Amino acid sequence: MMEINNCGDCGVEEGEIHLENCDHEICPYCNRQLLSCPIHNWSNIKQEDREPFFSEFWSCCVRCGKITFDMVMVSNDMWKEICGKTYKEEDMLCPECMNFIVVLREKLKKIRGNNGQSNK
Repeated sequence: MMEINNCGDCGVEEGEIHLENCDHEICPYCNRQLLSCPIHNWSNIKQEDREPFFSEFWSCCVRCGKITFDMVMVSNDMWKEICGKTYKEEDMLCPECMNFIVVLREKLKKIRGNNGQSNK
């Protein structure tokens, strides 16, 4: 018989619905983390649309909370160049957020000029 796992945040067993305010519940409408979903929350979703907890290894974009996305590996040096000290090496960014950050960093480089200092 397979072992039944518990949610690491709210403690429910597999097959049960997450408790309110659980970090691991996914929005049934946009597939983002429900706790950080900008549109939906526990008071405006239909209970029958909520998915039960099943153990899985998942990660979400630390910037937007999106859970399902294509993973792209970058070198540690590239990660440090793109993310600076804002995100840790073990964090994950979806491709859209990664590109967004790259564009903003490029704009900042142009504003600062070649010496890396802010032009006033």
